Amino acid sequence: MITFLLIIGLVIALGLCASEFILIKILLQKIDTYEAWILNFKSDVMSTAENMRAIDKGATFKSSFLSTEKGVFESDDQVGVVFKELLDLIEKLNQRTQ
Repeated sequence: MITFLLIIGLVIALGLCASEFILIKILLQKIDTYEAWILNFKSDVMSTAENMRAIDKGATFKSSFLSTEKGVFESDDQVGVVFKELLDLIEKLNQRTQ
């Protein structure tokens, strides 16, 4: 009788170990997927910020009173907020993905 209970306990323990192994493997795959998504998102945001800056710097209608390094839109109070938010987002992503 005791042998039978020990065998049942062993089978249950092995079943739990196997199910935990499978669960951990699935969760690690999800983490890898999320990590890849975050890194792709980070590169997309950085690319978008650089493209916006290149378009802004290449604007042919720059006025002469703007002698700063910033482009017309980046130095504008209303539109410049978008540039600032993009740069803040890039900095946050850099801190979280290092």
